[in-house]
Amino acid sequence: MGCIQGKCCRRHAPSSRSDNKDELGLYPGQNAHIIASTSLDVVDVPAHNFRLTYSVLSQRGYYPETPDKENQDSYCVRTNIQGNPNVHFFGVFDGHGLSGTHCSTFVKDRLVEILSTDAALLDDPVKAYSNAFLATNDELHNSGIDDSMSGTTAITALVIGDKLYVANVGDSRAVLAVTEGNRVLAQDLSYDQTPFRKDECERVKLCGARVLSVDQVEGLKDPRIQSWGDEETEGSDPPRLWVQNGMYPGTAFTRSVGDNMAEKIGVVADPEVSTVQLTSSHPFFVVASDGVFEFLPSQTVVDMVNKYADPRDACSAIAGEAYNLWLEHENRTDDITIIISNLSSISDALANTSSAISIQLVQLNLPSSPELPQCHHTTKNAAPRLMPKLHEAFQMSNSSVSNIITCPKPNILIYNGFQPWAAKTAASLGIPAVHFATSGAAPYSFYFDSFMSATSAFPYEAIYLRDYQRKLLGERQRDFLIAMPLKLDQPLSARLVVEAGVRIEVEIVENGGFGGANVADAINKVIVDETGEAMRLK
Repeated sequence: MGCIQGKCCRRHAPSSRSDNKDELGLYPGQNAHIIASTSLDVVDVPAHNFRLTYSVLSQRGYYPETPDKENQDSYCVRTNIQGNPNVHFFGVFDGHGLSGTHCSTFVKDRLVEILSTDAALLDDPVKAYSNAFLATNDELHNSGIDDSMSGTTAITALVIGDKLYVANVGDSRAVLAVTEGNRVLAQDLSYDQTPFRKDECERVKLCGARVLSVDQVEGLKDPRIQSWGDEETEGSDPPRLWVQNGMYPGTAFTRSVGDNMAEKIGVVADPEVSTVQLTSSHPFFVVASDGVFEFLPSQTVVDMVNKYADPRDACSAIAGEAYNLWLEHENRTDDITIIISNLSSISDALANTSSAISIQLVQLNLPSSPELPQCHHTTKNAAPRLMPKLHEAFQMSNSSVSNIITCPKPNILIYNGFQPWAAKTAASLGIPAVHFATSGAAPYSFYFDSFMSATSAFPYEAIYLRDYQRKLLGERQRDFLIAMPLKLDQPLSARLVVEAGVRIEVEIVENGGFGGANVADAINKVIVDETGEAMRLK
């Protein structure tokens, strides 16, 4: 894209590699091109009781003439926008031109930041989306990146409660799966912005663009013919945009972010935004670059995703099929990036827990500030100089907590010591609150040991307990729930808790961390399940 021989210019002979697939249907070296692949991730939308289970795969294209060409695709997944657990962002950005990688990286970083700081986002998401795209485009023009003949497309999906907002600039695509009876159908949530679309073609002509195919520009076809059929039949030589008296820019799309020169002939960054209400009839949605959809129709992609329960497997299958189809039609492939998000009920995910209680874990992101980098949401790895700013950020989170628990209104709020104001906030809404201690494993271990043993001596010398901690714990008479990560020196502390029989372990997920559902399940066992009855008695 972005040059005469860009996007879908099938002027080359089909690849001679078409018979060299391995037993998995992949071409030699294909796996080596997969440069970004995430594990399975989960985020909840508690206000509407559903869960997003998603995965991302980005694969560099195969370019025999430029084997070291970098992947110009970028992607972004940002959860809990504005500290709200019901707002999540997914985006794919397909860069083009000499500075395509810089453009797509810049846009994927800035677009979500601008969107996140818009106070009117929840009141008018469509307007906020449009403002964010246009502001990002202006910033890119002034960034120092040469976007005169470079830019990026952008396909983004924003989940706000049970609404899905899709904003599109360019020819990447978002598709929603819709269940109808025994069938799962594809519903396009975006429409490729190319000169094949009559409305887009007329719009850019009014802005001064010539719309011609390469053969027409080179005099091989009559330039007066302004009918190109559709992308399926005329994809080998698509209509492109040219200035009146020049052989540039030759873009095969009518909207993008960047492309300063093409902007003068109507290539704009104003997105088309569609909205759909998510229901139980929507099993998943897909956001992907045109590297996927160049040869795979939307329905085919939906059919493939529907075969896999795990979106990681679906991502790999679709990327592999798209890669193979590219090499069957050309001697190269485009970069391929795909995000797949499955939708499911939180209640279904926690079906094995007690029916009398539903526990929803909420991640509270701290407000951003110039003094506090976005990556510092906790004290972990934070420099001492940032501690005062962390404290301020925790205090500023009060309003976010209030917004979160207002709807839906929970039966109880469990908070930790870093939100001392949470109990007061909950009380103002008539919601009971309980403290959930998540730090100080050694002192709490001492507390349990002293409770179970007549001796006052602390048996583990490896754990240093200060006098004031001993005094504090000796005076405190209350119940505790303790989240105790079993790593580093924590096993020493945890040993007392295990021996006392007052622990429920959280199952570790594949990446070595703790999944939200597993933590919720453990808390459920502690509070109401029969598994934790003996522990509760102690």
